[in-house]
Amino acid sequence: MEVFTLPIFQKLNKMQSCLEEEIYEPMEEPQQQPTCDECKKVFTNNSKLQRHIRETHQNLKLFRCEQCGKEFKRSQHLKRHQLTHSGSRPFNCECCPQKFTCKHHLKRHMQLIHEMKSYECNECDQKFGKKRQLKKHQQEDHHKKQQQNDLFQCLKCNKVFQRLRSLRKHNLIRHKNIRAFGCEKCNKHFAHKQTLNKHIQRCHSEI
Repeated sequence: MEVFTLPIFQKLNKMQSCLEEEIYEPMEEPQQQPTCDECKKVFTNNSKLQRHIRETHQNLKLFRCEQCGKEFKRSQHLKRHQLTHSGSRPFNCECCPQKFTCKHHLKRHMQLIHEMKSYECNECDQKFGKKRQLKKHQQEDHHKKQQQNDLFQCLKCNKVFQRLRSLRKHNLIRHKNIRAFGCEKCNKHFAHKQTLNKHIQRCHSEI
């Protein structure tokens, strides 16, 4: 029979106590992400939370244009605005002579005017860049027509048109707020070409 000496027993007891401490050691609670007290929106870091509070709930505009006094929430918005005073339009369209003060306006112009449209409606000559846009068009412009005695009805406001083109134009301007005609002299956009022409005659005729 093997006999253990006292030091060996002490060593075994010490090992057992260490194992028990590891087993029953409480787990650390995960750190909570910064959360807005007003709207409960969660952010990845505290700086983004503070910016959200300033811009959304306090509506602070810390960046002011020295030329016209207009105030902005972010510095990049101020820089983009200042281009309207300098007349600089660094973003050029590769498909037409249009120029823009910011990349966002150029991107919107490309999507509205020059976007590749490979999905064609088999009931009319309209084309779309995405399949879901084609399906929506067919539902709104053609399927609804059959239910309204050959009239074209808008599914959003129930207004009825006699022509498909009129409904399509109504939907773009009224519900999608599309302003496809941009002024080359300033940063304004218009829904109708004739409105753009009137604007140029009224505001830029002396330029």
